[in-house]
Amino acid sequence: MRYALLAGSALAFISLSANAATISAGQGHAVSLGEQTAVIYFTQAQGDFTVVATLGAEGRPANRLVHTLADGETARLQAAGPAGATPATLQLTRVGDRLKVETPAGKSAHLD
Repeated sequence: MRYALLAGSALAFISLSANAATISAGQGHAVSLGEQTAVIYFTQAQGDFTVVATLGAEGRPANRLVHTLADGETARLQAAGPAGATPATLQLTRVGDRLKVETPAGKSAHLD
């Protein structure tokens, strides 16, 4: 399973034609990406805004990524699909004390 987590400025925002949700600290958010599922949450402690994303599929080891974001920063998580397919990209943006989770069009997202 290939993945990448890229950090950048929210000013370099890429339009995803996406579905979006905004979550609070400790609130989980799950996104179905075909055969894979990403579960995202964040914590705030001692001034750090730490985003945790776990990406996995049934019967395969999961990948856990941890990233600290400053206000206005964005991280992107890409989940590979079948050979030759464009990876699904989740965009995670810190907006004050909340996290905006944007999913690709056609992918389902739900709060747990």
